[in-house]
This record gives sequence, structure tokens and C-alpha cells, in this order.
Amino acid sequence: MNSYIYTDGVAEHRAVHESHHGPLLKGWDVHHVDEDKSNNDISNLIALPHEMHMTVHRAQWSGRAHYTKQELLLLCSEWVEIDLTITRAQTRKNELILVTVNFAFLRVI
Repeated sequence: MNSYIYTDGVAEHRAVHESHHGPLLKGWDVHHVDEDKSNNDISNLIALPHEMHMTVHRAQWSGRAHYTKQELLLLCSEWVEIDLTITRAQTRKNELILVTVNFAFLRVI
């Protein structure tokens, strides 16, 4: 099953996101990072400006791209100001192979 879940006319993914982060800004959507509309775990949800949300879906639908939550946050940076802090970096033979970041939403630009 890959369709939205509604309770009393409210999309569950939106209700879950808003219960953790407050009301969405006008013109913003909640995106399922793994593209599974039935996976409404907060770790799988991210708020995106509608234009960016549609750009992400067009890239995914065409098979050109699949984005992680961290990549979506970086793409979103032209619409919002965020603070990214590297919390862990792992290297192998002087090549960066893993970076873990914490992020904080600061404001809409």
C-alpha cells in the first residue's frame, strides 16, 4: 500500500510532523524521505517548501535521484537558514567516508 493515511480528514504524516515541530508554514509540505506514504515515523518525515517538494519528486519519479534526509536539508538551504554541525567524521586512507551531522532549523529566508 502506498497511499496517504487519513484520520478525521487530516493526513497522518502531516499530523505526526506537526505534533513534533508545530504547524507547517504556508506553502510547505511534509515529504516521506523513503517515499513510502504509509511510513509516518517522524524520522522519515521532513517539511519542505512546496516548490522544492515537487522538484524532489520529479527527480525521484524520473529515476535521476533519491535523497537522504541530510541531502534534502542541504538542498533546502536556499529556502531556509539551517545550522549544520558535524558530530562525527570517519575517514579511511585519508578519504572521508562518513559524516554525521546535527541540524537545527533557524528561520525562513
